[in-house]
Amino acid sequence: MKHKREYSKLHIITGIKTNVICAAKITKGQANDSPQLPELLDGTSRIFKLKEVSADAGYLSRENVKAIIKVGAVPYIKGKKNVNITFKGRDSAWNVMLKKWKYSQMQFAQHYNLRSNVESTFSMMKRKFGDFCRSKKEESQESEILCRIVCHNIVVLAEALLSYNLSKGFMT
Repeated sequence: MKHKREYSKLHIITGIKTNVICAAKITKGQANDSPQLPELLDGTSRIFKLKEVSADAGYLSRENVKAIIKVGAVPYIKGKKNVNITFKGRDSAWNVMLKKWKYSQMQFAQHYNLRSNVESTFSMMKRKFGDFCRSKKEESQESEILCRIVCHNIVVLAEALLSYNLSKGFMT
């Protein structure tokens, strides 16, 4: 009898300039994306001032839009075909975002397309470390993934120090 291998899924928030991973959460492979965002936002907002958050449709929910607004950022989450905009009452953050998505597509796309940086971050990590874990046990897989994140962040932060001349005030 063949044993089906379980896999882990990495959810991250990454910076758009340096691709540093600001927050990460590892879940079972079949876990939904949407419920992971508030915890990622909470961890990131403790360290960084978020201005915008771009995410794909897997993170689309009213709760996630509220969580993004709560940390002081503007949400740019791509809508789905079956999502409705309510036209009665005052404009909620949900409606404002969906109206931008539906009626100001070029403006929305300029911000939303920044989410491709997360794909670049995953690509960078896969090129450096491969696209699978060598560990068999779940705890070991999680440790391996977290070690990869630390190594990735060291590399991108070292590059940022050199590229953006951040050493002034950073090392003092």
